[in-house]
Amino acid sequence: MFYRDTKQKLEISRSGFTLIEMLLVIAMIAMFTSIFVLRIDTLLKQTEAEILEDAFWKAVENAKQNSVFLQKPYILSYDDEALAFVISSGEERETFSINTNEMDGDPEIEVAFQEELPQNGAYLVRGQLITSREIERVRFFPDGTCTPFMIDLTVSGYTNNLKIDPWTGAELVPTDENERS
Repeated sequence: MFYRDTKQKLEISRSGFTLIEMLLVIAMIAMFTSIFVLRIDTLLKQTEAEILEDAFWKAVENAKQNSVFLQKPYILSYDDEALAFVISSGEERETFSINTNEMDGDPEIEVAFQEELPQNGAYLVRGQLITSREIERVRFFPDGTCTPFMIDLTVSGYTNNLKIDPWTGAELVPTDENERS
C-alpha cells in the first residue's frame, strides 16, 4: 500500500513543467530570435547583391549575343550616374538599369572591372601582391569570346567577386577551397 501511495504522489507531482524546462525553452526562443535578427541584414544585402548581379548578367548575355549575331565587337561598361550597365558598338547603345526600387533605402553601389595581370606582371606594393589592375570596360568579340576580366559588385558594403571565363563569358568557379572568399 505504501508503495502504491508513493507512486501516485510522484505521478501527481509530475503533471507540469519544471522551472528548468521553462528556462531552457525561453533561452532557445531567444537564441533563435537573435540568430534571425542578425541574419536578416545579411539576407537583405544578399538580395540586393542578386539584383545587381542579375543586371550584370543580362548585359553580358546581350553583349555576347549581339557581338556574335551582328558580327561586330561590343563594349560593356558601367555608368555610375545612371546606375546601369551599358553595352555599345559604335552608334548603338543599350542600358541595363539596376532596379534600385527593390533595394532598401539608397544603397551604395560600386562596380569595378579588373584585368588579371600575367604571372610575371604582378607587383609588390606596400607588402601586398597586386595581381590585377582596374579597367573601365570589357570587349566582347564576334567569335563569342571576351577580354579576360574579373568584376567586383558591391552593394552597401557586401562585395561579390566574379571571375569571368574569356572563352564562354560564364563565371569561373574556384577549384581550390583556398581560393574561395
